[in-house]
Amino acid sequence: MELAAALLYVVAPLAPAIKGWLDSVAHRNRSYARAEIIRARSASPSDSREVHLRREEDND
Repeated sequence: MELAAALLYVVAPLAPAIKGWLDSVAHRNRSYARAEIIRARSASPSDSREVHLRREEDND
């Protein structure tokens, strides 16, 4: 029982720092995912006119 109390005494002050670190990692992952979506959207032809022009170039 004393070991559990000692462990809790050491770990409890670290909990906010660990939570902050995990939040930071989660925020970076979300930002990375958003950037990937933006890159994918800008790389794919979303405008039908662009698609038509590219098809004409491929046929030539």
